[in-house]
Amino acid sequence: MLLRHKTKTNSLTMMFMPHYDSPVRIIRLPFAALYTILVVVVMASTMLGQLVFRYNQMQANIETLRQGSSRRLVDLQREMLYDYSNRLNNIQNKFAVVEEYLNYLSNLNKEVKASVAVVTPNNTLEQVIAENSLKQESVPKPAAYLPVTYDNLQKTSEHIIKESDERTRALSVMNAYAQEYKDLRDRTPTGWPLQGRLTSFFGWREWTGSFHEGIDIVAPLGTPLHATASGTVIRAEWFSGYGLCVDILHRDGIVTRYGHCDKILIKKGDGIKIGQVIALTGSTGNSDIPHCHYEIRINDKSVDPMKFPF
Repeated sequence: MLLRHKTKTNSLTMMFMPHYDSPVRIIRLPFAALYTILVVVVMASTMLGQLVFRYNQMQANIETLRQGSSRRLVDLQREMLYDYSNRLNNIQNKFAVVEEYLNYLSNLNKEVKASVAVVTPNNTLEQVIAENSLKQESVPKPAAYLPVTYDNLQKTSEHIIKESDERTRALSVMNAYAQEYKDLRDRTPTGWPLQGRLTSFFGWREWTGSFHEGIDIVAPLGTPLHATASGTVIRAEWFSGYGLCVDILHRDGIVTRYGHCDKILIKKGDGIKIGQVIALTGSTGNSDIPHCHYEIRINDKSVDPMKFPF
């Protein structure tokens, strides 16, 4: 191939000479066309370079976004785990409250039973609730049957707390009545003030023609005397033929009297609990042997102590 450029022309001549007998081919390219081709090639190269640059930039951006999405996904998972952790903590706290409720109800149930002195080994908490008009189906199921999802745990804990409140109110009412009953019972004389031998009953004595206003219980000198009911001491002193005498006011005008004491261990105005030791058996006043003269008086009138529970 032979290239030849003629002087003072506006074109570029290209001559193609084959190796065989074919004719010579001559191609003339105007400089304007050549410049146009050159410009197009340069522009195409520039555009191709820009495309390559933008492609690489997009790839870099995609990688950055992918890494950012991964970090964001990790952050979202961390936030979800933190949220679930808080929810589980709330569930644990609620079940801790439920456990406290159940312990309180169990103790309250025992307190009610103790207050009314009921010995029923088979009387469970559920039976107590059922006997007091609470719905049996409202009793929470054992923990093994509780659902494990958060929403169900949430609803279950709220249900248990609601039912626990209902149980608490019911047992609180029962406990109030039981405490009132226990208080009345504790303030009602019951039993003897000491262990001993009964030698004289309440009523008229034919051999003396006098009225005996209590009972006499013989016991060794110094035997402790116990209050037969709770109350307040209204007398703790020497009292005529009773010798050293203790009177305790209980309720509704009921007074118990303990005569012929050897020693008084309490004083006037003291609050006394049932069973508390108040004095020691003696033989002071009109007495021949150590014994306790025990009376029960209602509105200052003596009544037969044997008619009270023993």
